[in-house]
Amino acid sequence: MANIGVNVLEQENAAGSKILDAPLHNAGVVVKSSKGPTGKAMLVTSLANYETVFGGEETNRYAWNVMKGIFDNVGAGVTPNLYVIREYNSADGGVTSLWTWTSGSDSFTVEAGYFGNASPGTHGNSLRLLLVTGSTALHQYIQVYDLVNGVYSLVETTPEFTYATAANVVNAFSSYIKVTQVGTSLAPASVIAYQHNRITIPTTTGSAIAGEDITVNNIGDTITYNVWFTTGATSDPTTGNDVSVPCLVGAADDENAIAAALAIVIGDLPGFSIAYTSATAIIDATYRVAGDTVGIKDGTNVTGWTFLEVTAGDDGYEALTTGADPGATSLAHVESNLDLLKGQPIQFLFSTERTDEYWAQTLNLWCADQNVLGIFSGNSALTPSSTFSGYAVNLTSHSYIAAYFNWVYVLNKEGTAEKMIPSIGHVFGSYYVKNRARQGNHAHIPPGGVTTSLLGIRKLQFTEELDPATVTVITRNYGFNVVQYQEGYGYVLESSRTMSTTNKYYSIHIRVSKNFIIQSTARSLKVFQQKLNNETNRFKLSSILNVFLGHQYNAGMFETENGPEGAYKIQCDDQNNTVDIRQSRKLIVNMNLLFAEVAEEINMFMSQSDGPLNIEES
Repeated sequence: MANIGVNVLEQENAAGSKILDAPLHNAGVVVKSSKGPTGKAMLVTSLANYETVFGGEETNRYAWNVMKGIFDNVGAGVTPNLYVIREYNSADGGVTSLWTWTSGSDSFTVEAGYFGNASPGTHGNSLRLLLVTGSTALHQYIQVYDLVNGVYSLVETTPEFTYATAANVVNAFSSYIKVTQVGTSLAPASVIAYQHNRITIPTTTGSAIAGEDITVNNIGDTITYNVWFTTGATSDPTTGNDVSVPCLVGAADDENAIAAALAIVIGDLPGFSIAYTSATAIIDATYRVAGDTVGIKDGTNVTGWTFLEVTAGDDGYEALTTGADPGATSLAHVESNLDLLKGQPIQFLFSTERTDEYWAQTLNLWCADQNVLGIFSGNSALTPSSTFSGYAVNLTSHSYIAAYFNWVYVLNKEGTAEKMIPSIGHVFGSYYVKNRARQGNHAHIPPGGVTTSLLGIRKLQFTEELDPATVTVITRNYGFNVVQYQEGYGYVLESSRTMSTTNKYYSIHIRVSKNFIIQSTARSLKVFQQKLNNETNRFKLSSILNVFLGHQYNAGMFETENGPEGAYKIQCDDQNNTVDIRQSRKLIVNMNLLFAEVAEEINMFMSQSDGPLNIEES
């Protein structure tokens, strides 16, 4: 028999005077995303929180939509704690997007991250950075821009830091980037000098550059243009060079450097100017925003300056690049990922993407080991006339999973098109969180019935095909709870079954109640570790359990017909703690519980009387 907990410090008796209820709205969630830390569980409490850590809606993935379904349905005043892990292949964990400035053996690297954790994936490639001079000497800060609804928007501004403190400051603050610095001699000014925008200068073939507009390119573009230079004493520029280079500040003083200098924009550094001087050209650039001008003086034979106006466009901040999503994941990878959730205070577990029977098997085994309820949606290929044969292996005598049939249509993030997704997020938010909260926040509240409904659904995958007889077959024969539309009630669930084939293990609320009792007692009764197994301590333990179960009895968890004595019984005495048991360093507690059941069907019997009904008055 397993001990209740390990490696726990002995506490004072007062700390064990009651059993603390296990959390009721906590779930582990496995997602696929192009953003977010791997190898750890992240606590998510809102849709905005999820987007910051794991990103927004993705094509051919359901994670964001399922999350939205949860938070659209939980109701006001209730916050579920979701411990989210990112499904990933540990042998191919993806590549983190990054940008690095190097000077000799020193470097300054900014990569996609979340509070000091690397965030591998393609989403990081959309991030843009601006390193800005701070208010104090040798200080700077980073502005982070992300692509929001097709437009780059400022999403974060870090506190100011020096080069030496960059990693500590940024990594403790930022939910978008992670900084790594090597060495100490890389001057902040050198990093600042790399800050720039990218522009294109139109050309006039065969003559000096005329007064044409300078157009700002998209962020991250490379500059390609034709630049003319004077040679020797020739009065007209005759040498042309096609140049394709990124805008670099501080390049060597040659023709390519001059070409690059034509494209310098200093961004947010007021008054910054740069000049290149060689035997053939002098270029000066002092401008920052649309409407400012740049002066270009070509060689020694052209008098005066040509001023070109900077037109509006995107600012060319530094782009993080080379990010790649983790490689394809197998079920074995997911099983390894689930280890991250062991020890987390969760009562439920589900995946936003996996719907096959093999995942259901893995889910059932893991949840049985951890005393958690697994929730999953059948795949979208199932129809009301399916035999669900692939899932038959999951119909076991004592199941730890609840299955749901019927996918739902929701609007995409932009609100422009419908998208079919698993119903699992809407079901969890409405029935496992909101419905329970409305009825007193008790573990034994069944996640079914028409007193609540699923919100945010446009339509169901199947509606007309779901007559009562078909729904009954899917639920009772195949173990799936069916999401259906009921006139006057909306999108509802009329059953709350696990995939158990034994009658006393059918109900979800009983499985959850048992998990709740196990989790609550396992945590709170740690105070009896390293206590003497004697009559005094056995009596104390029994008393604490009696109080705890009495509260659950009063809340309606158990049958009430024969009072508390007929609803639960606790034995922790010398009868089940014999000398042999005590000498083996064990303490045995036996609990026998009679849970209250739900009414899954309402049968009303009506008969027609043969004669008049006699009503006697007293």
